[in-house]
Amino acid sequence: MTFLGLTRAFGGDGSVAYCDFVGLSKRRSLTVNGRFTWEEISGNVTRVNGNCITGFDDPDINDYTFCLEDKYGGIIFDLSENIHKCVEVVSPGITPYQEDFKNGIMKPANIINSRFVIRCKDEKIGYGLVKRA
Repeated sequence: MTFLGLTRAFGGDGSVAYCDFVGLSKRRSLTVNGRFTWEEISGNVTRVNGNCITGFDDPDINDYTFCLEDKYGGIIFDLSENIHKCVEVVSPGITPYQEDFKNGIMKPANIINSRFVIRCKDEKIGYGLVKRA
């Protein structure tokens, strides 16, 4: 009962999306394993959480890009700058990421079926389809 009351207090519809990574690099040491989630916590705020536990061998976080792409490879949203500000590489992974986005920019319903792609110096090292939870 308490949890139901808390959910209603947030005012969000509870929409959640997630992306699990399946590494694509031929070099086994660069296989990204991790998960990102998008949760609508209020009508116009979406909380994005993410963590990757393997695949980050280059110590400079700025050498990585984190992009939501459409099925043709067009960029829907580039999260790189946001992630670079608050995440560090702790090889073989990265420190956890969390950020709230306002105005429906990252609303789960708007990004489901997009692809989340992680690259290191233009080499695709992580890829996953964003799915409804």
